[in-house]
Amino acid sequence: MRSGRRIELNEFTSPDFVKWLEAKLTEHLGKGRLIPPDVVLREAYRRALAVAEVNRAIKGVRGRAVERPKAAEVPADLRRRLARRQRKSSEPWDEELYELALQQVRKAAKKRKEEAAKKREEEKDKSGKGAKGKSKLSRKGEG
Repeated sequence: MRSGRRIELNEFTSPDFVKWLEAKLTEHLGKGRLIPPDVVLREAYRRALAVAEVNRAIKGVRGRAVERPKAAEVPADLRRRLARRQRKSSEPWDEELYELALQQVRKAAKKRKEEAAKKREEEKDKSGKGAKGKSKLSRKGEG
């Protein structure tokens, strides 16, 4: 320590250690609370923004992510698929099961995306709009 006096921390009782530590912190920090230097503060704030964004995104899909699997059909040949994957891998069974589930999620997402695109096309056709967003009637009069 600065006084040149060595202190054996293990000689303190727990309450005495806490008192000593609080006194040292107060001595060096004052009564205020610690706020790190600006460079640390900026990076911590950016990390907090990233965590807030991720948490916001998770909150937005959490309900759907929990409900969709409840309605999902478990493949009848799941055990066979898992055994086939395990023969080709040294990963634990639950990792391989996750990969099978991930494939299904991607496949379902692709299907939903294609269905949504098809629906938008149909909506566009119903509204009488063709290429470049112009109605079919206005294109006939052009040219």
